[in-house]
Amino acid sequence: MLSRTQTMAIASSETEAGHTIFKHSEPVKVPPFKVPGAQKYKVELEALWRKDYLNKEGGARPINILHEMKLYEGILSPEEQRRLLDDIETQLDLAKQRLPPYNGSDNCSYQPPPVTRLRIGRHTLQYGCAFEIRNTPKCPNGIKPEREVASMPVCLTNVLERMYEKGLFSDDQRPDSATIDIFNQGDCMPPHSEHQDFLRPIFTLTLGSDQQQRIVMGQKVRVREAGQFESDVDLAIPNGSVLARQSHSANVPKLAVPSVSSHHVRVTFRKMRPQFS
Repeated sequence: MLSRTQTMAIASSETEAGHTIFKHSEPVKVPPFKVPGAQKYKVELEALWRKDYLNKEGGARPINILHEMKLYEGILSPEEQRRLLDDIETQLDLAKQRLPPYNGSDNCSYQPPPVTRLRIGRHTLQYGCAFEIRNTPKCPNGIKPEREVASMPVCLTNVLERMYEKGLFSDDQRPDSATIDIFNQGDCMPPHSEHQDFLRPIFTLTLGSDQQQRIVMGQKVRVREAGQFESDVDLAIPNGSVLARQSHSANVPKLAVPSVSSHHVRVTFRKMRPQFS
């Protein structure tokens, strides 16, 4: 079962119909339409803000910011996890050498660590669409349709089929893109918000040599030092499990991965909005 580490006000959780659900109530401090990258969907998100996050007097009301976050454990067996990790290492080697299917001159599937210093970088493979998580004046975050990436490999489509068989999503929710983040000892993922170019839900499969892997979530994620984050919600996610987020849990809190103690892989499946697919 899921274990939890307390930071400030830890989320409560309970098991329901084969998965774990979470609760952590507080007022929403930043409207979703003010999150970076959300301006093009402002009308939709502003309506969401008024409907779900404000009281009758127009003030922010406490909500469960982890609403519709569900943890499904045991999606892959230990042997299936090992095989998938081997397949991902093969894909990473092919991408580094720019061998098929990564051999196009403009192929952007592989992204090396943005910073090579310990506790900052990670290797990334993108399938289905190119996506920029960092937000800079020269390159805003979001989907980059002009960039070429490879199609999703069979090892990932097989995972999606397993998730579908177990009822994690319906036909119209089936993800059409995937991002693999590969962490070596000391690497981390800085705090980030889920971009509105993708529909909800968002699914993340956890793999690695440790039995569990930490994530930190909250409206404000504090950086104590490089690779060390703390916030209201600090969770240890079992390997072979899938964390599904939609509704408030995908729109309100930021998520960060503190520096890992050993090899760690996160596979995030997303569905693009219709104009990108």
